[in-house]
Amino acid sequence: MRKLSLLLILFAGLCSCDCSKYTKNIVADSKSHEGIPNAMVYSVAATGGNQTQEKTTYTDSVGSFEASFSVSGIAKCPTLKLTISKPDYDTRRITEPQPGDTIFLTKLN
Repeated sequence: MRKLSLLLILFAGLCSCDCSKYTKNIVADSKSHEGIPNAMVYSVAATGGNQTQEKTTYTDSVGSFEASFSVSGIAKCPTLKLTISKPDYDTRRITEPQPGDTIFLTKLN
């Protein structure tokens, strides 16, 4: 009985973990490598088919942005997924971007 109680306590502790993810990146033109201001960055915390912590932000004057989420009471940490769009550019979908990476968008013809 004592072992069962310990296992239940351990399991309950594992199921109620906190998780947070953060990234700071730059969105740039694929030809000029110049930052793209005012690109829309839509971020979600995705687990399986579920999406939570949906947020929209925009790049600043040099193309920089930050995205993050923090969730608690979960067994598995969600995946950070981004969709980046700007009129006249292709739309990029990125999973788990590395902080500091430059994300290039290609201008449409």
